Amino acid sequence: MAIANFYPPGLHNRRITIHRIKHLYHQMDPAEAKKKLSTQARFYTFLVRTGLWRLHRRFPFPFLLEFCNLPGHDYKFYYENALDYYLPAYRHTIAYDEIKDMAAQINAEYIQTRKGVTLKKRAISEEMRAA
Repeated sequence: MAIANFYPPGLHNRRITIHRIKHLYHQMDPAEAKKKLSTQARFYTFLVRTGLWRLHRRFPFPFLLEFCNLPGHDYKFYYENALDYYLPAYRHTIAYDEIKDMAAQINAEYIQTRKGVTLKKRAISEEMRAA
């Protein structure tokens, strides 16, 4: 079973949430928001190409949004990343306890990984199938 778009708590997602609350791109006219996000993505792409993105990771520039912090991609990647982070009307960070509860409800194994969480659905035993 694969579940996507869980945003577990962490520094990266907290920074995105702060920018979402501060700038409210999801409440702007979509064309205006996309233009501003495009400018941000172009600047971030420049930082990646020059290696300065590492400074932004350690000491976030107050005027620059949080991006995925994966080097080696092009403008299109960072722009689409920004659209995903800042345009949807709803982007909720889900606490690990909520994910654990959901895993228990669907009888799945909860495994915390370095980057988030994996849920593995347990196999149904023959006894349970018979019932």
